[in-house]
Amino acid sequence: MPPLLPPEILDLIANCLHDDTSALKACCLVSKSWISRTRRHLFAQLTLSSRWVDAFPDPTNSPGHHTRTLRIHYKDDIIAASTVAPTLVRHFCNIEELRIVLEGRKRVSLVQLHGLSPTLKYLHLSYVPSPLSEVLDLICSFPLLEDLWLDISPIWRGGNERYFHFTSPKLTGSLHLRGQNCFAMRGLLDFPNGLRFAEIAASCSAEDAKLLVELIARCSDTLESLSVRYYSSGAFPFVHVVGKPLTLLIASTRFSGVLLLFL
Repeated sequence: MPPLLPPEILDLIANCLHDDTSALKACCLVSKSWISRTRRHLFAQLTLSSRWVDAFPDPTNSPGHHTRTLRIHYKDDIIAASTVAPTLVRHFCNIEELRIVLEGRKRVSLVQLHGLSPTLKYLHLSYVPSPLSEVLDLICSFPLLEDLWLDISPIWRGGNERYFHFTSPKLTGSLHLRGQNCFAMRGLLDFPNGLRFAEIAASCSAEDAKLLVELIARCSDTLESLSVRYYSSGAFPFVHVVGKPLTLLIASTRFSGVLLLFL
Protein backbone atom coordinates (compact mmCIF):
# COMPACT_ATOMS: atom_id res chain seq x y z
CA MET A 1 0.00 0.00 0.00
CA PRO A 2 1.51 3.37 -0.99
CA PRO A 3 2.30 5.81 1.82
CA LEU A 4 -0.64 8.13 2.53
CA LEU A 5 1.38 11.34 2.40
CA PRO A 6 1.20 14.27 -0.03
CA PRO A 7 3.73 14.08 -2.87
CA GLU A 8 5.40 17.26 -1.63
CA ILE A 9 6.16 15.62 1.73
CA LEU A 10 7.56 12.50 0.04
CA ASP A 11 9.81 14.66 -2.12
CA LEU A 12 11.01 16.52 0.97
CA ILE A 13 11.82 13.26 2.77
CA ALA A 14 13.77 11.97 -0.24
CA ASN A 15 15.71 15.24 -0.44
CA CYS A 16 16.61 15.03 3.26
CA LEU A 17 17.95 11.50 2.68
CA HIS A 18 19.94 12.49 -0.43
CA ASP A 19 23.32 11.35 1.00
CA ASP A 20 22.07 8.23 2.81
CA THR A 21 22.25 5.51 0.16
CA SER A 22 21.08 2.69 2.43
CA ALA A 23 17.98 4.60 3.51
CA LEU A 24 17.11 5.51 -0.07
CA LYS A 25 17.41 1.87 -1.17
CA ALA A 26 15.23 0.80 1.76
CA CYS A 27 12.56 3.27 0.68
CA CYS A 28 12.48 1.65 -2.76
CA LEU A 29 11.83 -1.73 -1.15
CA VAL A 30 8.92 -0.35 0.87
CA SER A 31 7.03 1.02 -2.10
CA LYS A 32 7.51 1.42 -5.85
CA SER A 33 6.30 5.00 -5.50
CA TRP A 34 9.69 5.86 -3.96
CA ILE A 35 11.73 4.66 -6.94
CA SER A 36 11.30 7.74 -9.11
CA ARG A 37 12.01 10.01 -6.12
CA THR A 38 15.16 8.24 -4.97
CA ARG A 39 16.75 7.66 -8.38
CA ARG A 40 17.84 11.27 -8.78
CA HIS A 41 19.82 10.93 -5.53
CA LEU A 42 21.05 7.34 -5.90
CA PHE A 43 22.51 8.04 -9.34
CA ALA A 44 23.58 11.66 -8.83
CA GLN A 45 27.27 10.63 -8.58
CA LEU A 46 28.32 7.64 -10.63
CA THR A 47 31.46 5.80 -11.71
CA LEU A 48 30.69 4.26 -15.09
CA SER A 49 31.78 0.62 -15.36
CA SER A 50 31.00 -2.58 -17.22
CA ARG A 51 28.53 -3.43 -14.45
CA TRP A 52 26.37 -0.54 -15.64
CA VAL A 53 26.12 -2.19 -19.07
CA ASP A 54 25.05 -5.46 -17.46
CA ALA A 55 22.46 -3.72 -15.28
CA PHE A 56 20.98 -1.64 -18.09
CA PRO A 57 21.40 -3.52 -21.39
CA ASP A 58 18.75 -1.22 -22.87
CA PRO A 59 20.22 2.30 -22.57
CA THR A 60 16.77 3.88 -22.91
CA ASN A 61 15.90 2.48 -19.47
CA SER A 62 19.10 3.82 -17.92
CA PRO A 63 18.69 6.34 -15.07
CA GLY A 64 21.79 8.14 -16.39
CA HIS A 65 19.80 11.33 -16.94
CA HIS A 66 19.73 11.71 -13.14
CA THR A 67 23.54 11.73 -12.92
CA ARG A 68 25.23 15.04 -12.17
CA THR A 69 28.81 13.79 -11.58
CA LEU A 70 30.14 11.10 -13.93
CA ARG A 71 33.51 9.35 -13.45
CA ILE A 72 35.10 7.08 -16.06
CA HIS A 73 38.18 5.08 -15.04
CA TYR A 74 40.57 3.03 -17.16
CA LYS A 75 40.15 -0.19 -15.16
CA ASP A 76 36.61 -0.36 -16.52
CA ASP A 77 37.65 1.08 -19.89
CA ILE A 78 34.07 1.35 -21.07
CA ILE A 79 34.83 3.99 -23.68
CA ALA A 80 37.38 1.86 -25.54
CA ALA A 81 36.10 -1.66 -24.93
CA SER A 82 32.31 -1.66 -24.95
CA THR A 83 30.31 -1.70 -28.18
CA VAL A 84 27.34 -0.45 -26.17
CA ALA A 85 29.25 2.53 -24.81
CA PRO A 86 28.42 5.16 -27.46
CA THR A 87 24.67 4.68 -27.02
CA LEU A 88 24.91 4.27 -23.28
CA VAL A 89 27.08 7.32 -22.63
CA ARG A 90 24.73 9.61 -24.57
CA HIS A 91 22.10 9.10 -21.88
CA PHE A 92 24.23 10.93 -19.32
CA CYS A 93 22.94 14.17 -20.77
CA ASN A 94 22.51 16.27 -17.61
CA ILE A 95 25.90 15.95 -15.96
CA GLU A 96 27.60 19.03 -14.56
CA GLU A 97 30.92 17.36 -13.74
CA LEU A 98 32.86 14.86 -15.87
CA ARG A 99 36.02 13.12 -14.64
CA ILE A 100 37.98 10.83 -16.97
CA VAL A 101 41.08 8.96 -15.73
CA LEU A 102 42.31 6.33 -18.20
CA GLU A 103 46.08 5.88 -17.69
CA GLY A 104 46.33 3.61 -20.71
CA ARG A 105 48.56 3.32 -23.74
CA LYS A 106 45.78 2.34 -26.11
CA ARG A 107 44.39 5.29 -28.04
CA VAL A 108 40.87 6.26 -27.01
CA SER A 109 38.52 8.33 -29.15
CA LEU A 110 36.75 11.16 -27.33
CA VAL A 111 34.39 11.99 -30.19
CA GLN A 112 31.45 10.15 -28.61
CA LEU A 113 31.68 12.47 -25.60
CA HIS A 114 31.42 15.70 -27.60
CA GLY A 115 28.62 17.89 -26.29
CA LEU A 116 27.55 15.10 -23.95
CA SER A 117 25.83 17.52 -21.59
CA PRO A 118 24.95 21.14 -22.41
CA THR A 119 25.12 21.95 -18.68
CA LEU A 120 28.66 20.63 -18.08
CA LYS A 121 30.71 23.07 -15.98
CA TYR A 122 33.66 20.96 -14.75
CA LEU A 123 35.93 18.73 -16.86
CA HIS A 124 38.78 16.64 -15.44
CA LEU A 125 41.05 14.72 -17.85
CA SER A 126 43.93 12.65 -16.50
CA TYR A 127 46.29 10.57 -18.65
CA VAL A 128 43.81 10.35 -21.50
CA PRO A 129 45.57 8.59 -24.42
CA SER A 130 44.08 10.77 -27.15
CA PRO A 131 45.56 13.32 -29.55
CA LEU A 132 45.65 16.86 -28.21
CA SER A 133 43.41 18.02 -31.05
CA GLU A 134 40.66 15.66 -29.82
CA VAL A 135 41.08 16.89 -26.26
CA LEU A 136 40.74 20.52 -27.33
CA ASP A 137 37.73 19.68 -29.51
CA LEU A 138 36.11 18.00 -26.51
CA ILE A 139 36.69 21.08 -24.33
CA CYS A 140 35.17 23.34 -26.98
CA SER A 141 32.05 21.17 -27.23
CA PHE A 142 30.85 22.32 -23.79
CA PRO A 143 29.74 25.97 -24.08
CA LEU A 144 29.12 26.49 -20.34
CA LEU A 145 32.38 24.91 -19.17
CA GLU A 146 33.98 26.93 -16.35
CA ASP A 147 36.51 24.70 -14.59
CA LEU A 148 39.20 22.63 -16.31
CA TRP A 149 41.71 20.12 -14.93
CA LEU A 150 44.31 18.65 -17.30
CA ASP A 151 46.87 16.08 -16.21
CA ILE A 152 48.79 15.61 -19.43
CA SER A 153 49.47 12.10 -20.70
CA PRO A 154 53.07 11.43 -21.83
CA ILE A 155 51.73 10.05 -25.12
CA TRP A 156 49.97 13.25 -26.07
CA ARG A 157 51.89 14.72 -28.94
CA GLY A 158 52.07 18.22 -30.26
CA GLY A 159 54.60 20.36 -32.02
CA ASN A 160 54.27 23.96 -33.03
CA GLU A 161 50.99 23.38 -34.85
CA ARG A 162 48.04 25.65 -34.08
CA TYR A 163 44.54 24.51 -33.24
CA PHE A 164 41.63 26.55 -34.61
CA HIS A 165 38.08 26.54 -33.26
CA PHE A 166 35.08 28.66 -34.21
CA THR A 167 33.96 28.96 -30.61
CA SER A 168 35.19 28.12 -27.12
CA PRO A 169 33.60 27.83 -23.65
CA LYS A 170 33.29 30.44 -20.91
CA LEU A 171 36.22 29.18 -18.77
CA THR A 172 35.61 31.63 -15.93
CA GLY A 173 36.42 29.29 -13.03
CA SER A 174 39.64 27.41 -12.31
CA LEU A 175 42.40 25.92 -14.44
CA HIS A 176 44.59 23.12 -13.07
CA LEU A 177 47.52 21.95 -15.19
CA ARG A 178 49.69 18.99 -14.29
CA GLY A 179 52.39 17.16 -16.24
CA GLN A 180 53.71 18.16 -19.65
CA ASN A 181 51.80 21.38 -20.12
CA CYS A 182 53.30 23.20 -23.07
CA PHE A 183 51.15 21.44 -25.70
CA ALA A 184 47.93 22.04 -23.81
CA MET A 185 48.76 25.69 -23.11
CA ARG A 186 49.40 26.35 -26.79
CA GLY A 187 45.95 24.99 -27.57
CA LEU A 188 44.23 27.01 -24.83
CA LEU A 189 45.92 30.22 -25.99
CA ASP A 190 44.34 29.72 -29.42
CA PHE A 191 40.77 29.65 -28.07
CA PRO A 192 38.82 32.36 -29.95
CA ASN A 193 36.70 33.56 -27.02
CA GLY A 194 39.70 34.22 -24.81
CA LEU A 195 40.53 33.00 -21.31
CA ARG A 196 38.96 34.44 -18.15
CA PHE A 197 40.04 32.07 -15.37
CA ALA A 198 39.73 33.32 -11.80
CA GLU A 199 42.16 30.70 -10.48
CA ILE A 200 45.21 29.03 -12.07
CA ALA A 201 47.20 26.21 -10.46
CA ALA A 202 49.97 24.70 -12.55
CA SER A 203 53.10 22.62 -12.41
CA CYS A 204 55.68 24.10 -14.72
CA SER A 205 59.18 23.43 -16.07
CA ALA A 206 61.55 26.00 -17.51
CA GLU A 207 60.38 24.91 -20.96
CA ASP A 208 56.75 25.72 -20.11
CA ALA A 209 57.36 28.95 -18.18
CA LYS A 210 57.08 31.40 -21.08
CA LEU A 211 53.78 29.91 -22.24
CA LEU A 212 52.41 29.91 -18.70
CA VAL A 213 53.29 33.59 -18.27
CA GLU A 214 51.45 34.35 -21.52
CA LEU A 215 48.43 32.38 -20.33
CA ILE A 216 48.44 34.26 -17.02
CA ALA A 217 48.60 37.57 -18.87
CA ARG A 218 45.52 36.62 -20.91
CA CYS A 219 43.60 36.21 -17.64
CA SER A 220 44.98 39.37 -15.99
CA ASP A 221 41.57 41.07 -15.75
CA THR A 222 39.88 38.15 -13.97
CA LEU A 223 42.64 36.26 -12.15
CA GLU A 224 42.34 36.17 -8.35
CA SER A 225 44.55 33.24 -7.38
CA LEU A 226 47.75 31.85 -8.91
CA SER A 227 49.70 28.82 -7.72
CA VAL A 228 52.77 27.58 -9.60
CA ARG A 229 54.98 24.60 -8.78
CA TYR A 230 58.15 25.40 -10.70
CA TYR A 231 60.39 22.45 -11.62
CA SER A 232 63.60 24.33 -12.25
CA SER A 233 66.63 25.61 -10.34
CA GLY A 234 66.25 29.05 -11.88
CA ALA A 235 63.89 31.87 -11.01
CA PHE A 236 60.35 31.88 -12.33
CA PRO A 237 59.81 34.65 -14.93
CA PHE A 238 58.34 37.90 -13.67
CA VAL A 239 54.54 37.91 -13.62
CA HIS A 240 52.61 41.16 -13.89
CA VAL A 241 48.89 40.94 -13.26
CA VAL A 242 46.61 43.96 -13.05
CA GLY A 243 43.08 44.14 -11.70
CA LYS A 244 41.87 42.46 -8.51
CA PRO A 245 44.23 41.77 -5.58
CA LEU A 246 46.02 38.51 -6.37
CA THR A 247 47.01 35.64 -4.12
CA LEU A 248 50.27 34.36 -5.57
CA LEU A 249 52.11 31.21 -4.57
CA ILE A 250 55.28 30.11 -6.36
CA ALA A 251 57.09 27.02 -5.10
CA SER A 252 60.43 25.73 -6.39
CA THR A 253 60.74 21.97 -6.00
CA ARG A 254 64.40 21.87 -6.99
CA PHE A 255 67.56 23.71 -6.05
CA SER A 256 66.85 25.15 -2.58
CA GLY A 257 63.36 23.73 -2.00
CA VAL A 258 62.38 27.09 -0.50
CA LEU A 259 58.70 28.03 -0.58
CA LEU A 260 57.99 31.62 -1.57
CA LEU A 261 54.63 33.21 -0.80
CA PHE A 262 53.58 36.60 -2.10
CA LEU A 263 50.31 38.20 -0.98
